[in-house]
Amino acid sequence: MEKQFGPIVTSVLLALTFGCWLTAMVAPGWFLIEIKTSSSSLTSALGESPKMKITTEVDMGLFFINVCVNEKCEQIDYEKMKTMKNFHAMPELLELQAEGVLAMALCTISALLVMIPARSKSTRYLIALILMSIAVIFESILIYRMASANAEMDKIKKIERTLLTGISMEVKLPYSILIAGIGALFGILGCVSSAGMYRKSRDCAQPGQVLNVFHAAPATGFTILQETY
Repeated sequence: MEKQFGPIVTSVLLALTFGCWLTAMVAPGWFLIEIKTSSSSLTSALGESPKMKITTEVDMGLFFINVCVNEKCEQIDYEKMKTMKNFHAMPELLELQAEGVLAMALCTISALLVMIPARSKSTRYLIALILMSIAVIFESILIYRMASANAEMDKIKKIERTLLTGISMEVKLPYSILIAGIGALFGILGCVSSAGMYRKSRDCAQPGQVLNVFHAAPATGFTILQETY
């Protein structure tokens, strides 16, 4: 039972990591902006201020954007946005997507190495540890880059308050970054657990080899005595 406890714990940690990263990847919560335009900042063709206020919400994911204007929402893929003039402002989008996908792929391979039985346990635990460490690094880079983008937008929001009147911008909590961060913590714990299993498998293998040699010596000596007498 003790031998199975380590792989079970590691598998659960890696499963939680994968679940958090998958949720963060498909959710449009990496970048959340709400822009409110008051009636005083708009003028109609007749020079009169319209009574209606416009609220625009932009929820950015890694593969699509949700745009809501006065609670009427539309999902826009990045492929469609390539025709827009300002799309060149996001040249690193493909890198962000690749980092997220690679992190999930390496996490999946690590989980399979831990769960699938094999003769050389220490080797597969070591490989799982290396791959999972790389996965955590990829996801951490993604989290850092998106957190930096949110911080830059927050600075722009403060400048906007002093330059524009009648328009308010709010940068909301990017929940996808939070979920991905929780997954990264589970991933780090999975690395620690994999390292512990690798060390135990190495410690168990070495005494076993010594015992095999020790038991083999008397058997050989007894055979020689039988042949002599």
